[in-house]
Amino acid sequence: MIGIDKSPVRGEAGLEAIIDATLGEVDLNEIESLLLPWCMDIFKINKENLYINFIRKLSVLHEIKIASIASSPFY
Repeated sequence: MIGIDKSPVRGEAGLEAIIDATLGEVDLNEIESLLLPWCMDIFKINKENLYINFIRKLSVLHEIKIASIASSPFY
């Protein structure tokens, strides 16, 4: 799981996800697909330029499959 930083992320049901790497630590050439999870606060994420820029760079670099859940297609 990739995150903006290494802080754990808590979902709606209270489950906590551990971040394996940050957006800056990932080699974009190694990513073949991207799953954008549901977001509890879509407007907070929309203000995160790192997140938006990561998706843009990835889509420009090479053809990639992107799947999204619930509110994540907002992007």
